[in-house]
Amino acid sequence: MSDSARERYIEGHTRNLADRSSYLYSDHSLAAELLIEIKSCLDPGAKILEVGCGGGHAAAVLARLGFVVTATDISPVAIEVAKKNYPHIDFAVADAIDLKYQDGSFDAIVAVEFIEHLEAPERLIGEADRLLGPRGLFFIKTPNRLLHDLYYRKTANVSVWHPSVMSVKELAGKLATAGFDSRFVKTESLPDYQINKAAAKVGPLGALAKTVLRWAPVVLLPVGLQPSLICVARRREASAENREAENGK
Repeated sequence: MSDSARERYIEGHTRNLADRSSYLYSDHSLAAELLIEIKSCLDPGAKILEVGCGGGHAAAVLARLGFVVTATDISPVAIEVAKKNYPHIDFAVADAIDLKYQDGSFDAIVAVEFIEHLEAPERLIGEADRLLGPRGLFFIKTPNRLLHDLYYRKTANVSVWHPSVMSVKELAGKLATAGFDSRFVKTESLPDYQINKAAAKVGPLGALAKTVLRWAPVVLLPVGLQPSLICVARRREASAENREAENGK
């Protein structure tokens, strides 16, 4: 993340300290479907790194499930809030594309509503490849570019805050290039935060929109039309072999 982007996020978090509805204080992004995948793919005691942890709420959920959680954010303001909320979890201020942990330190990495904020998402994917052990897992939740661009088409500066929103094909391609096999998981329904954001767009009809969207059969949509992409990427063993060969040169 560039210095200017880092400053924007720190300033934004500082403003949000007074807003108790801010995501610094409430979790709205760890989708039930993503949590099911994490629980089914990992054994209790697995080492998980969460990047872009904000106020630490997703990390706390994972810790309660018996995982050993390390969580980072580039904003010292966010990490200060996270440590106050959950003092028993290992939080650290760190840049997700330049982490200081040793190769193969984690069984899984979680990035929730985060990768779209990076100017070079392939650098995060490269870090995930380095930090994961053989067959390690990379769990990603991010907006789907098709729906994102439609929703934000008249919103100023959205490209500044979300420079790397991707489609299924784009995200899968970047992961494949880095040595990951990926699959995408459908959501059963829209989460409340997405319903509220969509309803706010239609003004006086917001209440009706909420009712309609709450019952919308999102699960019937193909993955490419889902509002959010939930991706489970597994590191290929060949990736580790290639790295060993490169280190031996």
